[in-house]
Amino acid sequence: KPIEITTQDACIFYDNHSVYDNFGGVVLATEEGKNIAQALGPKNKTCILQNHGLLTLGTTVDEAARLFTLLDKQCHVMLLTAAASSSGLKPNVIGKEEAEYTAKFLQEPEVTYSGFQSEFDLLVEETDGAFLK
Repeated sequence: KPIEITTQDACIFYDNHSVYDNFGGVVLATEEGKNIAQALGPKNKTCILQNHGLLTLGTTVDEAARLFTLLDKQCHVMLLTAAASSSGLKPNVIGKEEAEYTAKFLQEPEVTYSGFQSEFDLLVEETDGAFLK
């Protein structure tokens, strides 16, 4: 299921996200890789690989990592929203115009790069840099 744009952070996925719904096993075959690339299309940087996991791309590792953490977070938000809807609450999806306006800023590679820096710094601090070794 595609990401619902229900939070400010989720706006980064506006017109920048796809779902690959044909699980073809472990991606060892060239054909499966081509199918996933086709699902991503020429501009999307994020994709949910149905029955497999999340895929994010970036012009830097930091950008790809930031997109991954945001996509993972939004998947959790969607699960919580689905649970809440069972009691009658409806998700408040952000409008197209607002999502598009916000996406223009959030999708800038420098913004996603810098957005990851605080997470990286925290990892270094919490692990005393052990994860870098």
